[in-house]
Amino acid sequence: MLSKLPIRVEALGRESSDEPIESLYDEVSSCDMENPMQRGGNVEYDRWWRIHQPSTSSSAGSSHAVREIIDDDEFQLEYDATKVSASPDDASDSGISISEPVGYQSRTSFSEPPDILDMSTLPPSAWPSIKPAILVGTPKTNDESSFKTVSLNFQVPLEHSTRLGSQINLHADFIYASTSTPIPAGSNSWIDICRERKVLLFLCGGPGDKNPHDRMPKLNTLLLQKGYVIFYADYRGTGQSSPVRSAASFHGGSNLNDPQTLADYLTMFRQDNIAWDLEAIRLCLSQKIFQHEMKWTVLAQSFGGWIALTYLSFSPDSVERVFLTAGLAPIFRTPDQVYTSLYNRIRTANEEYYTLYPEDVSLVRGIYSQLQGKSFQLPDHSGRRLTSQSFLTLGRKFIAGKRGYEAVHSFVTNLSNDLVRTRAPSERILMEFSRLEGFKLHTRPLYALLHEAIYCSGSSSHWSAYHVARTMGPEFSWIFDRPPDDLDRDKKKERIFFAGEMVFPFMLHDLLPSNSNSNSVKPLSPQPDPDSTPSSLFTKAAQILATKPDWPELYNLHQLQQNPVPVNALAYPEDMCVDFEASLQTAAAINNCEVILPAAKGTPEAKGWTHGGLRSRTEDVVRLLFGDDPAP
Repeated sequence: MLSKLPIRVEALGRESSDEPIESLYDEVSSCDMENPMQRGGNVEYDRWWRIHQPSTSSSAGSSHAVREIIDDDEFQLEYDATKVSASPDDASDSGISISEPVGYQSRTSFSEPPDILDMSTLPPSAWPSIKPAILVGTPKTNDESSFKTVSLNFQVPLEHSTRLGSQINLHADFIYASTSTPIPAGSNSWIDICRERKVLLFLCGGPGDKNPHDRMPKLNTLLLQKGYVIFYADYRGTGQSSPVRSAASFHGGSNLNDPQTLADYLTMFRQDNIAWDLEAIRLCLSQKIFQHEMKWTVLAQSFGGWIALTYLSFSPDSVERVFLTAGLAPIFRTPDQVYTSLYNRIRTANEEYYTLYPEDVSLVRGIYSQLQGKSFQLPDHSGRRLTSQSFLTLGRKFIAGKRGYEAVHSFVTNLSNDLVRTRAPSERILMEFSRLEGFKLHTRPLYALLHEAIYCSGSSSHWSAYHVARTMGPEFSWIFDRPPDDLDRDKKKERIFFAGEMVFPFMLHDLLPSNSNSNSVKPLSPQPDPDSTPSSLFTKAAQILATKPDWPELYNLHQLQQNPVPVNALAYPEDMCVDFEASLQTAAAINNCEVILPAAKGTPEAKGWTHGGLRSRTEDVVRLLFGDDPAP
């Protein structure tokens, strides 16, 4: 039987209201999902919830109410939390059975065509025989910051299926105590602590991001208090692991001068290879440090969730528990379906932005018009450029919600003033763009090269975000380096929309390092067209990756349906990067998965939960995922 989908809804209450409780929330989410197997039939689910009011009678089963206060920079919300758990798997029960407090209604129903239950028809990727990583050198302890850490370096094969080939280095850090924690004397004191505690593997977003242990000190403190030691690993190609920083510094030698060889090399940096690296590290730690089989507890943010689901697909026995934040990968959707959803989200964000700042309609149009055909090198020596197109990628800041809107509005105002005064951006404005531009491809080129590939299983992406834009209306026609049809003088009120979490071919020129250090204005080079033959080695390799038709499967769907590992997944209804409905579709296919919604979709409270909630609302996220209990 299809896995039930337990849901915990953190419904935000109101202290006083003249409205009856029934009017506050009615139907919040309803969708018909395509059969993931695309062989006929639908998975249908409807979900209702309403504000939870304190019950005057006792609740049965596992439902319970918790009353807390959330403190945040922008929010101080009093809320009631009601946990909704699934009933036992019973052939006569097609939905979720809950004990309903007064004023609370929830219903989930599944229509189950036989095809969706037999995921074994999809051939899973071959999980290679993973051997333990090699621990390189002596672990180095450090207690000079707020936390006591130990740095470790490992060596793993570039190709795990061919251990005799090239080797790459992986860097990782254990956080095992706060600096104020007294540690018994002895050279192995950190080892003793690690052996006594659960090991939490933190997987950051990406692809292409480093995973520094000091990025979220509040998270470290809370996890240490719960009894974990925390393991941060820089993924292959990032941070202090063997890096892939630019087209000129690819690790692997002179053989990468051939575009096909370079592209083949880059295919080994997706989430499947990262999961294999982590398994090799786990085996090494079990032998060298723990002296028994150690299992991970996983906390994964965004793309880290993609890695976690791949790991669960092929080696569930290596994992004890999984916590996901905005990390339910859309495993049943094609790249085109993924980007169609993301365009709809960024369209909504643009509409909200222009509602807040209607004066920016004409300012953005004016900036776009004045920047067309020009290119301004940023003075930070990164090789990035401000152009009419790179300017409109600032919609990625909308991920942060209101704070992102404010930041973009401030930049639009300042840049417009510069262009009015001098017809060129000042150095100060160019530095502001350097800080505001969120892709940072000059430090993480893998993001540009693999962002679409992380959605590919058995098919190519073919620059999906670029091609889907053709169906999204004139507001996005700037992506093809031509003004919208409605930029005519008699239509000055029409809007140009910023793009969001998407990678386009022109970004390989505008936002990746170039060989020029000139800070002068220079003519804009033609943008690469994904339908033409690109000229440079780098863009040729990117084109090969975009048209690669045989990407291996990333998930074993049959295994996920039988998943034995508890998964708690926090999903945000207003997430601009991970489609909410796709997240629920994925969760419904994973056995033993509980979805946590911090607020109901379509409510003002949901706006306070953005994709980066783990960083902006750390205490709340930890409370929702882990509760008040220490590590089990």
